[in-house]
Amino acid sequence: MTTGRIICKSTVLMASLAVLWTIGTGRATARTSAPDSGPGPSDADQIIPADMTEAADGQEHRVLFINSYHQGYEWSDSLATGAMQVFKQVEPTVKIYVESLDSKHFELTQERSEAEFRRMLEKYGTDFFDVVLVSDDPALDFMKKYRDSLTPGRPVVFCGVNMMLSSNSDLPPDFTGITEPFDYPGIMSMVKGLFPQRRTGYLIVDNSLTGRNIIESARKAQAQMPGMHLRILDGGALSHNELLRELKGLGHDAFVIIGVWQSDRNNRYLTVSEAFRDISNASAAPVFVILRTPASLGFAGGSAISGVHQGREAARMVLEILQGHRVSDMPISNDNRYDKMLNRRQLESRWGVVWNNLPPDLKSLPDSFPSETLLNPVPELNLTREESSFVAMSPPIRVLIPDEPPLMMPGDPPRGIFVEYLNLLGKRTGLQFEWVECELGYSECMNQAITEGMVIPGLPESDEIRDSFVFTLPFARIRTMAFIVRDSSLLLSLNNLKGATVAVAGDGYMARRLPDYISEARIEVVESSKLGLKALHDGSVDAFVGYASTGSVLIDELGYDDIVPAAITELPETPVSVAVPVNMPLLASIIEKGIASMPPESFEQIRNSYISRIDRVGFSSQEVLKMLLTIALVFLTLVTILLIRARALKNATRRRELNLRVILDSIDEAVIGTNTNDIVRHMNPVARAMTGWSESEATGLPLDSILILTDLETGERLELSPAILSGQEQHKAQNSRIQLTAKNGNKYLVDGTTSPIKGIHGENLGRVVVFRDVTRRVQIQAHLEQSRKLEAIGQLAGGVAHDFNNMLSAIQGYTELILKKTSPDSNENVYCQRVLGATERAAGLTAKLLDFARKGKGLSTPIDIHESIRSSLALLERSLDKSIVITSSLEAKNPLIIGDPSQIQSIILNLCVNARDAMVGGGRLEISTSNVMLQEADCRDAEFEMTPGEHVLITVRDSGVGIPPEVMSHIFEPFYTTKGVGKGTGLGLAAVHGAIVEHGGSIRLYSEPGKGTKFSIFLPVSQTCIAPAEPTPPLLKTHSGKVLVVEDEELVRNMSEVMLKDIGFEVLSAENGAVAVEMFRQNMNEIRVVLMDVIMPEMDGMTAMLAIQRIKPDTRFVIMSGFAFEHRRDEFLKAGACGFIAKPFRNYELMKAVEDGLTCDMHAYERDD
Repeated sequence: MTTGRIICKSTVLMASLAVLWTIGTGRATARTSAPDSGPGPSDADQIIPADMTEAADGQEHRVLFINSYHQGYEWSDSLATGAMQVFKQVEPTVKIYVESLDSKHFELTQERSEAEFRRMLEKYGTDFFDVVLVSDDPALDFMKKYRDSLTPGRPVVFCGVNMMLSSNSDLPPDFTGITEPFDYPGIMSMVKGLFPQRRTGYLIVDNSLTGRNIIESARKAQAQMPGMHLRILDGGALSHNELLRELKGLGHDAFVIIGVWQSDRNNRYLTVSEAFRDISNASAAPVFVILRTPASLGFAGGSAISGVHQGREAARMVLEILQGHRVSDMPISNDNRYDKMLNRRQLESRWGVVWNNLPPDLKSLPDSFPSETLLNPVPELNLTREESSFVAMSPPIRVLIPDEPPLMMPGDPPRGIFVEYLNLLGKRTGLQFEWVECELGYSECMNQAITEGMVIPGLPESDEIRDSFVFTLPFARIRTMAFIVRDSSLLLSLNNLKGATVAVAGDGYMARRLPDYISEARIEVVESSKLGLKALHDGSVDAFVGYASTGSVLIDELGYDDIVPAAITELPETPVSVAVPVNMPLLASIIEKGIASMPPESFEQIRNSYISRIDRVGFSSQEVLKMLLTIALVFLTLVTILLIRARALKNATRRRELNLRVILDSIDEAVIGTNTNDIVRHMNPVARAMTGWSESEATGLPLDSILILTDLETGERLELSPAILSGQEQHKAQNSRIQLTAKNGNKYLVDGTTSPIKGIHGENLGRVVVFRDVTRRVQIQAHLEQSRKLEAIGQLAGGVAHDFNNMLSAIQGYTELILKKTSPDSNENVYCQRVLGATERAAGLTAKLLDFARKGKGLSTPIDIHESIRSSLALLERSLDKSIVITSSLEAKNPLIIGDPSQIQSIILNLCVNARDAMVGGGRLEISTSNVMLQEADCRDAEFEMTPGEHVLITVRDSGVGIPPEVMSHIFEPFYTTKGVGKGTGLGLAAVHGAIVEHGGSIRLYSEPGKGTKFSIFLPVSQTCIAPAEPTPPLLKTHSGKVLVVEDEELVRNMSEVMLKDIGFEVLSAENGAVAVEMFRQNMNEIRVVLMDVIMPEMDGMTAMLAIQRIKPDTRFVIMSGFAFEHRRDEFLKAGACGFIAKPFRNYELMKAVEDGLTCDMHAYERDD
């Protein structure tokens, strides 16, 4: 026996960071092992210069690391790996705290961003960190918004960012880092070398922040790619299946680049593996990647940026800042390293690339990306604290290595499949191993392992040693094979071993299993595979059963040319595990978790690197002759069978044709097949329904006589290219502006493809046209576009109303103060009353603007249709020409409905504006209401589903030019307009139609050219009552004490101060949240209530309120705003606000709000919650 002591190179890279690497949720710590090769540093390689290993003269510093995504996401893990390799060399002077925004799983909306900010602020305060390190775009965007409130004055370093940043001037002060420019030129050069004919690239992105930045960088890189065209394929605007259909239809000049696609139109989240595999499998063009992903996902090649390199560079910048370097002297870096690869298997088998014809620079590329994810994600291992401590403190684990090539081969160092797998497992878990060789028999080796407490890899689970070992879950299944001597009869079945003596090696696992497969055989257990093969060679046994790989290698090694593998496939595979001494349960648990976290292909990759000829078979010439005779007999039998079944084959062909027709008829898209003369030969039911032609009518007719297509942009008839029929090209129509006119006059918006049909020898047999109805999809997209525009206008209106309300507050407040000093019968009093009346009317207008600003919030409240019409007419009176006379007859006895007030107002305004455009020279616009009772028959005739019962009928009638009959059928279609270029989008009436349907209603149109148009809208009524307005509160009593007024608008701040002083308060005032916090700190025991504005520069109201509460938790707040802040009410109440007041406000309203703030129950909201 030879015993060797070899320490595995796996070392614990960050054992001491088990405490420092604090996960943002506070739930776990992470630690990883350093590699002995790859992107990590070797023992002699210093990642940073020696003079940087003491940051800021050895002082302890804290760094906040904000990860945009989640642990386990390979890209962000590689960035963290690079950064931690640098920080490892300055521990413990630098402590790292990690927060993950998880924006891949959950969209980082404004609401989520604010919640994350408040959580971090409450957790760390504002002066806990020295530097902030962020990875990827969402985290950078987050810090751009909240740096001044979360870590004021602290530098921010970024990495992994796709934003097109050319200098520090593109960012707030004290921001710097390394950008992530993707290697589009490298991809294009790769495509040119592989596929010279492919010139059009399709870049797949989603609508995430990273996706938008990728689009911007790709467009800027386009100039560096002459002769190549790059188009954007928006995966965020399509469903998962729609995108895959797009890819299946790509032409012969196309290739695909995957940017980022992890969320489709339906917000379905896909992992990187799912997304890349689906795209690669579906695409009719080769796929290339710009992110580091496994080649097994099926793409053709790629050029990926090194995340480890980026992480290292960013961490170096952090250390330079901690040493005192100014951020202004540290320009943004774009120093990156790219790794290229080509998937030879895919290129040759799927895309027909002849490898030997490629340029040398392409042939030399590896077939996979080097792995960079060295920082093992905690969720994959999930070690307990006790297990982590065991890994950090344990001496090397002793592992017994028997001589079983190629699985385990003693040496210095030892080699073998199981040895390499255990090495990989060590890197995964951080365990260290000491190898102990054993060249004796199985029994002696097993006794040594039991006596000395050693681990044994690659054992099948055995009852005989269960008292001494714990078996992990199996990490592989090893093929088992029977071996025989060359001059024995050819072994085709296990039944031939009946009554034979069969040797098996090992612990008896196979001896127990063989009787299930071989009956009446005598089983003889030997100490090793070598002894089993020797017994077969000497004639002591009739066969040997063991591991196929071990037997094949030993036959060559021992020179047993008389032994060959038997042609048997019935033997089972043997599951093998790691056997751990029973007194080491923690070690067994760690190894089992490591096995569970290993990629499934890990073992096979190691196995394939060792074995090239596992199934070696070498027969004599006599045996070859026997096999040839057997093959000849089989061939004659097959010929006889084929002759007998010739007639059956003809019938089967007919059945296949019938099955093909059934399949085509089952497809939910329209399919038309033609012959070489473009004569229709087949139409499936969908095609028949959309064209209006029966198959019997259409068969034999030219395709262009039944497929009438019109380009809506030009109004011209579309002709399908003759080149398609000749097999030279494929045509794809996808701009959704192509209209199909059916035989019965129905019209559909369609897209689709037409391709040549090829025979088995490449000859042209005709063409197939596949198309689908996309009318509804276009309508939905148009409605969404209109909603986005209205929302943008609403935001603008809300902002204008906010500023206008601030001015009205000052006018109204000062006027009230003057009014108090005038006598009731004076002219000054009259003038002041008129000013107040004017401000109230102005406030009413801003209230309407705020109603409009709420558009898109999906409100569902009781609405008085009459009030909506009156408020709409009030707005229209200021925009319609005076030559148009507006009349209204509001006679509905029950005008209440349930819905969104802004959408209802938008419906009325859109119809009235269209009426205005139809009355260029003036005319009459009438709006009337009534109640009608719809019966079931009326509802059946409606275009969309309606419920019988009482409805409000709104009629909008004009005396304009009217609508021609040929236009009326298209009036509600998206993008359809009769106005000139630049005068209309064709979306207004489509949006009206969609909004009415959303409210469960219907719209009908009647028009006569030259006489005018009438729109009739039916909306279901509601029995809900609208609560009456509260009475005006009385004036309040006088008070004493201090009130802090926080308001950025000087006029409002001064006016509020005068009002509060007028009833006895002493007033302190601040122009923003930051000043207010400091002022409160100095007067905290004297201030009774804080009157706080919401929107302010430097520090907003919510941030200031949270900061003041940290100084004195029971402080009372009254919030005031000139914007529509109802949707934030719960947020402020949860944070501790006592009340609200909307601008502009009257004197008594301010007094009432302050008094309510002084007397409110601050915990009432918590009890209600």
